[in-house]
Amino acid sequence: TLDNNVFSDVEYVDLRDSHQTLEGAQQGFTLSLGEFDAGTYDGFSFHIGLTDEQNAMVPTDFDSENPLSLLGEYWNGWTSYIFAKIEGKYEGDNDDIMDDPMALHVGTVAARRTVDFDREIKVESEKTTTLEMTIDLRDVFEYEGTYDIDATPQIHHLGQTPKALEVADRLAASITLD
Repeated sequence: TLDNNVFSDVEYVDLRDSHQTLEGAQQGFTLSLGEFDAGTYDGFSFHIGLTDEQNAMVPTDFDSENPLSLLGEYWNGWTSYIFAKIEGKYEGDNDDIMDDPMALHVGTVAARRTVDFDREIKVESEKTTTLEMTIDLRDVFEYEGTYDIDATPQIHHLGQTPKALEVADRLAASITLD
């Protein structure tokens, strides 16, 4: 199985710039994961989140080249990195204007999720292999029932850990390998 241990310990994926417009979102975001041996693999997996050891550290423990050095991706109050952010505006007050803010931030070791794709992947020598994945935010809000965005439009404190874990489950379930 191809897994994230083949590629690197940590990747910081920021979709904001590539997804500012519908055209940009349709074009997508490319993350190069490096080289690996040619062959046929029986699957692909990665984690959303960090190991216990990684999450126990703080941004100042890392040099500036490391993605874990980003101060804005660490919650002091939670003593955890933020593993995922879904931010934007939605129409919540029945005025037909998308102006109500939402900021669903997911962190803490309990929110680490593994995304597995049990599907044959063929990698040929000296060729680029592309795996196309889709994160469908509609699925985040509709997975196993509807997420009540009006009740919890922001996740920012430890008392909201159950909601953060719910969003982590929904996010992991929304990722498909095309």
